[in-house]
Amino acid sequence: AVIGNDLFFVSEVGNLSDSTLKKIDLTLTNPPVTTVIDGFEIIEDVAVAGNVIYMSDVDNTKVYSVDVSASTPVLTLVSDASNSINCSSGITGKFTM
Repeated sequence: AVIGNDLFFVSEVGNLSDSTLKKIDLTLTNPPVTTVIDGFEIIEDVAVAGNVIYMSDVDNTKVYSVDVSASTPVLTLVSDASNSINCSSGITGKFTM
């Protein structure tokens, strides 16, 4: 997902049971990869609404959000198997759980 000058992507580490949200600055020639937040199992779907990225963690049947404009982004649980999704209007994309 592209937000402003940054490309955000999910990177899976090791045995694919540890996912991390990372970003690169598209304005740089050789941009460093920066970790935004980690601690997911396996992220399957990603959707964007403004500066908020929504991600589904399929192994844990949860949906999280991260406001990437925050100086210190915080992982917020939006939904799990026991409750419905509560997110901002304007979200695009599809969650599969």
